Amino acid sequence: GELGQLAQVLLFTHHERIAEIAQRELDGEAVAVVRLGGRVHDQPPIPVGADGFGTNGPGGTSSISRREEAEERIMAAARRSAHQPLSKSELLDLSGVPEALWPGAIRSLVERGVLSKQGDRKGARYRPVS
Repeated sequence: GELGQLAQVLLFTHHERIAEIAQRELDGEAVAVVRLGGRVHDQPPIPVGADGFGTNGPGGTSSISRREEAEERIMAAARRSAHQPLSKSELLDLSGVPEALWPGAIRSLVERGVLSKQGDRKGARYRPVS
């Protein structure tokens, strides 16, 4: 109860019960719930290094460029939520890609036709092309 008076809570979950508890226990106006689809459990998680990017082995060095890594991570996040298009901020949050790498990575993915873009500017949403 006290937390709801002091802060706004953003809750990202695919567990309906968790959303219900948060809305019941905290002031309804202080809770924003984004309902996500369940993640695909048969896909392995993307390994993350200290810099927020995947690593290849104990040396922690990547054999691909940072933009290529960003593209792979964005696509993995988009595939996990393929049932609904995602915004830039949702894809950045789910993928862990730094915002600085977004423009080049998203442009490449859309131009190659592997990710479709719906809408423009802040209203743009992305989904994998089947």
